[in-house]
Amino acid sequence: MDNMFTEGFTEKHIVIALDIFVRDAGFFKEEDLRAPTFQAFLRELGRNLVTFQDERSYVKAARFIDIFCVDDKFLWVNLEMFLMKKEKIFSPKSVVELMGHFSSQNEGSRDFYDWIEFNYESKFFDKGCSTHDLISLGYNFYLVHAGTINFFEHYGEDLIEKLDDSVTTYDLLRVLQTFSEISTRFYKLFT
Repeated sequence: MDNMFTEGFTEKHIVIALDIFVRDAGFFKEEDLRAPTFQAFLRELGRNLVTFQDERSYVKAARFIDIFCVDDKFLWVNLEMFLMKKEKIFSPKSVVELMGHFSSQNEGSRDFYDWIEFNYESKFFDKGCSTHDLISLGYNFYLVHAGTINFFEHYGEDLIEKLDDSVTTYDLLRVLQTFSEISTRFYKLFT
């Protein structure tokens, strides 16, 4: 990794490092995360997000900062900003996965969640999303207490159409949790 610091990081270098960090996450100790090399990598990641061209690179970066619970607001803000600016490179499945990393760390601005809601209402998620992805999308809104009643009305209608016997117990529990605070407005979903 020291060679990368002297030669400069490319998207390819960063993705290789992200894969290794995620693969070996269980072996890291708290002091490793405070080490100068790890901190320098975080700075390089933040500087180079703007250069990424591949959606998988952004997903891997979000997964990495989620798994390592990186408490760097600028890194999350930059990731959010580039996700919205480069929205054309992202598939619906990748947006749901990225949203999951944001919501699990309670990150993302209201603008970010409004942008996802707008994309949902614009039918962006209609193609390329499984029922599991659709359930995850709603659950991610629930985790950060985002989403308008209008969104949940349309989302509930879509769920009614998609829920069937193949949905796992885990996903059904996430649907129940998603609507737990507003379930009286969506009685059709539970009948």
